[in-house]
Order: sequence, then C-alpha cells, then structure tokens
Amino acid sequence: MKYYFKNQTIAQPADNDAAAAQAQPSDNNALSSFIGEERALQIAFEHAVVQTEDVTYSHVKLENDDGRLIYEEKFFIIL
Repeated sequence: MKYYFKNQTIAQPADNDAAAAQAQPSDNNALSSFIGEERALQIAFEHAVVQTEDVTYSHVKLENDDGRLIYEEKFFIIL
C-alpha cells in the first residue's frame, strides 16, 4: 500500500537572524541561517511518525507563503 504525505514547516532562522527573516527564496546568503531542507524533512517525518528508511520518495521546496518562508515537504512510503 502506498501512502502520500504533505507537510509544511516554517523556515524560521535557526538563530533568529532578523536579516534572514526578511529573506526571499533567491537570497542565498540570508537563507544560510535557516533550518535547511534536511531538517525540514526530518521534522515532517517525525510529525507523520515515519522512519527515514521507509520513505521511497521525498521532495522539499522553499516557498513564500503570505510573507513568510516555509518548506513544503512531500513524501511517499510503501508498506
């Protein structure tokens, strides 16, 4: 059986950097202080109570959602 998950994680700066909080997805310098795609996926897996080794496909995208940056995570597992 195949399961599809979709999650959103706020891409808040790891150290509350004010400049990073105003960053846009194309501003690589400011984004370096955000939690990152790997951590965003880890949070999504924990939220869904899924083990990393059970995931067959994952995709993370940084988006601007009404003025705040979020990571949108999508992943599949097959049981």
